[in-house]
Amino acid sequence: MLRVLKGQPSVLSVPRDTKPTSATVTVIRDRDSVSLVTAASCSVESDRVMYSLAAQSTVSSLTATFTVVDANGTSTVTVPVQVVGTRTASISDCRRLRPLNDANRYPDELIDQTITEIEDQLEAACGVSFVPYERVGVKFDGNGTHELFTRYARPQSVSAISVTDDVVAQALTQTDLDELRIDEEAGVLLRPTYFWQTGRRNITVTGVFGYAQVPGLVKQAVTEGVRHALVESRIDARAQSITSEDGTAQLVTAGVRGALFSIPALNQVVQMYKQSFGVA
Repeated sequence: MLRVLKGQPSVLSVPRDTKPTSATVTVIRDRDSVSLVTAASCSVESDRVMYSLAAQSTVSSLTATFTVVDANGTSTVTVPVQVVGTRTASISDCRRLRPLNDANRYPDELIDQTITEIEDQLEAACGVSFVPYERVGVKFDGNGTHELFTRYARPQSVSAISVTDDVVAQALTQTDLDELRIDEEAGVLLRPTYFWQTGRRNITVTGVFGYAQVPGLVKQAVTEGVRHALVESRIDARAQSITSEDGTAQLVTAGVRGALFSIPALNQVVQMYKQSFGVA
């Protein structure tokens, strides 16, 4: 999965084991299947193909399908692309920490990939994304009240909702969507005039979820997490303590004493921001 910032041009890069001779890419917007790019030519290097994607004006989920020709023939690679409103940390934030300032040892692509991995790990641990991104076709349970509890915390906007009675799916009109009240902190979509029909996974929502602004604690924790992930340590990753002439110091080790991460700052984020919203 690739993650790019809204409003900024970006490079979609796909690594290859065999040197490509040529490649094209088609990019589809997931929520409405609109083709943004059709069979456009890509740049090729010895170990990858690349496409320069124009700046996207909205937070959206895309699917990029690369058709690659190399010595082994023609193959396709499908890559999800998230156009997000912000990132928890930037490459320049990470480069302020030594030795990540060495661009030869730690290229931009590697740092960006690691930021994405930590963002995903924090979302899984906390139940909320610190990056606002679009989720397409997420199913929830209607409970017969005015309130729909979303599985993904911090709803920012909704672009489509349909309600099914197991036979027919009824899409809400734009007027219906405009009347929705969004409780970001509670993770609730409130329908003031009508009830949400009772059912199991009978309501399908497409919208943007996640923190609109990244908490400062999260930004600092992610940069420290990137350094920890990329910089090799002489201490065994399974070690729970180290002993020196000054005595014994206890280490934070993932999976030990309730810690999810081996970085105190990341564990602090989980303690402060772990949330639970409804069922789906």
